[in-house]
Amino acid sequence: MKLADLSLILKNACLDFRYGGRFLAGSRKTRFAEAGAEDTANSSYADLGLLFGDRIGERDVIVDVGCGKGRVFNWLLSRGCANRMIGIELDPEIAEGCRRRLRRYANIRIITGNILENVPDDGTIFYLFNPFHEVIMRSFAEELKRSYPRNKREITVIYSNCRFSWVFEEDPRWIVTPLDAGLRLPAAIIRLRPET
Repeated sequence: MKLADLSLILKNACLDFRYGGRFLAGSRKTRFAEAGAEDTANSSYADLGLLFGDRIGERDVIVDVGCGKGRVFNWLLSRGCANRMIGIELDPEIAEGCRRRLRRYANIRIITGNILENVPDDGTIFYLFNPFHEVIMRSFAEELKRSYPRNKREITVIYSNCRFSWVFEEDPRWIVTPLDAGLRLPAAIIRLRPET
């Protein structure tokens, strides 16, 4: 193992322990593949700064779609983010572990269920780390467009490991901007064009 890799693992572990007392590394095979879900994996803390950048405004509601163990919330908390944050996790066991671990943070709510049935009306920033397959991604993009008239605020999707960004690119209502500034995996910032 390279020294740089070990250093990254130690930094990740420190932040994991700071917000919940355990190391969150490792992926977990999904029990919901038939529902279009991908395996549970962790976002890299090193990439989150590049992905979120200065995109979070005071009034934004951040939704982590397929929040898994909640590492994105750890990173946001470590940056002093006091915004409302909502995690949607399909796997009840993983959702409960995340909910328990972050229960002392009143601004974080973890919902167990399918994102297509649980899109928060007031969500403005949606973070995805390749949570599901193409068919679900297409339905998710449509559901976000349907939710826009209810919330009337700009919707931004931060999509890491963006295997299905072309789903958004095919639809003229979405503006897709690829990110390639030193990230470990391909990513894109996707914005819904305001209705005219």
